[in-house]
Order: sequence, then C-alpha cells, then structure tokens
Amino acid sequence: MLQLTTPAKAGLLKPLKIAIIEMIKSFKVKRMIILQTIIRNLSRLTAGGIAKLRDPLIGVATNISKEGKAKQIN
Repeated sequence: MLQLTTPAKAGLLKPLKIAIIEMIKSFKVKRMIILQTIIRNLSRLTAGGIAKLRDPLIGVATNISKEGKAKQIN
C-alpha cells in the first residue's frame, strides 16, 4: 500500500496508475523501481496534473499528463 506524504488530488491517482502500467510495458522495468520513483517525485506534481519522473537507475525521465499518458524524454 502506498502512503502519500503529500496531499494528492484524487483526480491524479488514476492517471498515475495508468502511467505505471504504461511505463512497465514500454520500459520493461520492475514495478518496484517505478513505484519508488513516483513516491520520491510526488512532491513535483503541479496544479496542472503533470508529474515529471526521473529514475537514476534506468536513466529515463518521463512526463505524465492528466490523461495518464507517459511520454519518455531524454
């Protein structure tokens, strides 16, 4: 169970779940690495619903939109 240390809008939780699944399929990394990345970066969520995630272990930066679309950026 994820425990959020910062208040997160309920509308952002579903897009994050969708993005986790999409990231697992596209990047083929372990789920735990992605969950840890999201936990570390939850404070970067903006009012617009964009999360920018970077995991040093896989060297991938990802933008997540409100719709749950994950876009890999370098």
